[in-house]
Amino acid sequence: MRQKVVYSFGPFRMFPERQLLTRDGATVKLGGRAFELLHLLVERSNELVSKDELMAYAWPATFVHESNLKVNMHSLRRSLGDTQEQSAYIATVARRGYRFVAQVQRTDVAAAEVAAAPVAARPSRLPVLEDVIAREREIARLIELLQTHPEVTVVGPAGVGKTTVAISAARSLEDHYPDGVCFVDLARIDDPALLPSAFVAALGLRGDMGDPLIAAVAHLKDRAMLVLLDNCEHVLPAVAIFARSFLRQPGRSRL
Repeated sequence: MRQKVVYSFGPFRMFPERQLLTRDGATVKLGGRAFELLHLLVERSNELVSKDELMAYAWPATFVHESNLKVNMHSLRRSLGDTQEQSAYIATVARRGYRFVAQVQRTDVAAAEVAAAPVAARPSRLPVLEDVIAREREIARLIELLQTHPEVTVVGPAGVGKTTVAISAARSLEDHYPDGVCFVDLARIDDPALLPSAFVAALGLRGDMGDPLIAAVAHLKDRAMLVLLDNCEHVLPAVAIFARSFLRQPGRSRL
């Protein structure tokens, strides 16, 4: 009988074949990139894993800013409950990388046991938010608009909380879209021509995409997905072109 590897640490069990993490038998909701980072760290527990190694593993053949690693590592730590000053699972090695410090047990189990594990929740592509306060009315209104309009724009002064409202609404609707939600942060894009590449990266598409705009639009064809473009102000012409191409498709996606 074929054997599969299962890693255990603390109350957690990790099933790499299923991209599944459980805590006391319950599924832990974890994004795909965060899972890949955890997998490499656990596989090399007690070793220093450099930032470059982690980014190459989680984003193969894709250039990403180091901030992506920090955001996903923060999300991973929150999912593990590892937010105290003294790390229980993932320790930061300043300017170098990270080390998984908890004791890990590696077990070879029958493939049938892995198959019987809980079904993993679909990984979320949305950033983790702190507690959202006094935005219920705006969130409810945005949810209503997203259910009846193919394209919705959230506007307002800088710092008013547009991103928080948009992410909260998207998270509430996440289960309504069979193909999930794609969050694209454009804050770090200086050249509008890079928008399609940023979107391809956010979708997790890999390999030689050719024209990234064509690849992204083709990927969305016949899919039901909610796409959230954040920080669009400085690249509005490119966003408008993308929106026209995106909404021209026959799928049930929303923007």
